[in-house]
Amino acid sequence: MVNHKDYPDDLRHKFIQGGYSEEHLDEYLGFVPDWVPAEYRHFFSGYYGYRINGIELATPGPAYNQDNELKALNEDFRSLYNQVDEFFAIGYIDGHSWVVYKKTDDGSIEALPDLGCVAGMRYQV
Repeated sequence: MVNHKDYPDDLRHKFIQGGYSEEHLDEYLGFVPDWVPAEYRHFFSGYYGYRINGIELATPGPAYNQDNELKALNEDFRSLYNQVDEFFAIGYIDGHSWVVYKKTDDGSIEALPDLGCVAGMRYQV
């Protein structure tokens, strides 16, 4: 589990502390593919979000004018890339590009680009 105390207390990392209830996560993450790492869901039980240098994880909850920012992000992603089932969008880069999980041919999951933190870890499914 990612812990904000493991990262420098500077402007580079911004953890939005708090987190969602299990009931909220069940409802708002119900559309997430089974291959997305469980640690991703678990992150949101302790934090509402994470930002680093223009990269922001989409939150599985209300944000801006959306009921579920993460779901809206994936709907936008799928409207442009509907033939890429091995990708799942999890965030934005400066509001113009996506941060995605990718399921590789060998079954491992990687985040692109490599964030080196919350989403940048490799997982084996």
